Amino acid sequence: MCLYFSRWKRQFQSLNYRIQKFQLLNPCPITTIQVAVGVCYVTAWGSHGYGNGQFSNNMSVAFDSLGRFYVADEGNNRIQVFYWREPFVNPVHPDIGIR
Repeated sequence: MCLYFSRWKRQFQSLNYRIQKFQLLNPCPITTIQVAVGVCYVTAWGSHGYGNGQFSNNMSVAFDSLGRFYVADEGNNRIQVFYWREPFVNPVHPDIGIR
């Protein structure tokens, strides 16, 4: 499991073949689910597999200054790159990852 905290009070977690997004706010916005006081579940994406947006052993997550979101997937020997646009994630290059 990997945790990433952004400067905008958002937390991203890689666990169980998916990426989960949480927001640190109290009270939680109506479009989220409160999982603890001040911790709001926003969304998740990904599943187990070998295709785009799927993960075999996601180990690390990171953002860059252009808003791209990187997921290192050890099981698939690749880094998938996404643009983070609320509320959906779109692959930068749907047919390839960084290998």
